[in-house]
Amino acid sequence: AYADGRVIATTGFDAYADGRVIATTGFGEVFALSAATGKTMWRRQLGVPIHAPPAVGGGRVFAITVENALYALDQTDGRDVWPPHRAMSDTARLSGSAAPAVSGDVVVGPFTSGDLVALRSDNGRVLWADSLASSRRTDEVTSIAQMTVEP
Repeated sequence: AYADGRVIATTGFDAYADGRVIATTGFGEVFALSAATGKTMWRRQLGVPIHAPPAVGGGRVFAITVENALYALDQTDGRDVWPPHRAMSDTARLSGSAAPAVSGDVVVGPFTSGDLVALRSDNGRVLWADSLASSRRTDEVTSIAQMTVEP
């Protein structure tokens, strides 16, 4: 980053709306940058890494952390619009995930736990939820996470 506040590189997790580039980092930061100048308009530290691109819609920025928390931030200043929605924790913590999807006044959060949740984008109220994970997982990562050993 430059001394004047411009960010010159991001992780590639970007979205664009209303003259702003919205970027997230693996260090838990969300930035709004002027598309015209590159100058940082606001910066928000969530305190938990983000390994998915943000989504933008209806004046809001949506970002999902590695702890499966969906944040809704105001696009103009980065403040919370509603408290984070938290899905089931994912023990294996995959290194990447899909971006939220926004359409009209609905945001759908795809979580690494297999949960898929649709919320109202204005207040965070859950409209519906489903689990795409099978009830009995047999993949290697799940097996490792469930191992117990004695010294």
